[in-house]
Amino acid sequence: MSFTTLPAIEHQVSVRCSVAHAFDVFTARLGEWWPVRTHSVAAGTERTAVAAAIEGRIGGRIFETQDDGTERTWGTVTAWEPPRRLAILWTVSDEGADTELEVRFEPVEEGTRVTLSHRGWDTAERRSSYEDGWPGVLHAFAAAITRRTRS
Repeated sequence: MSFTTLPAIEHQVSVRCSVAHAFDVFTARLGEWWPVRTHSVAAGTERTAVAAAIEGRIGGRIFETQDDGTERTWGTVTAWEPPRRLAILWTVSDEGADTELEVRFEPVEEGTRVTLSHRGWDTAERRSSYEDGWPGVLHAFAAAITRRTRS
């Protein structure tokens, strides 16, 4: 797979939990925290996304389920290395080339550092929309970890 030279989007968040727990919440519990109302194929259309999920295996899908039961695939898992790494061929947009999303989970003194890298951009406009969107997604993930560790 060949990617263009636009720089990758990179964001990090640190969460106070084990690497295994962070990976589990990010992957197996995606539907509990992903902001589907604003970050989905259905956002801005007459449909509403009601859930998101990852099929935890190489070749598995990351997808949303809409209020009418329709499933819309966002991408395909290309690396599944629990609890350290997940990579996805991101195909959510029909308007440009596929991109590559990689999420790494690393132990740090206070818990786990989650590093998200999104690369393979064909246009600065597409890249910009994701650059602005990923911080909110990671914030929702970190908030879910905080809620889980308090309960």
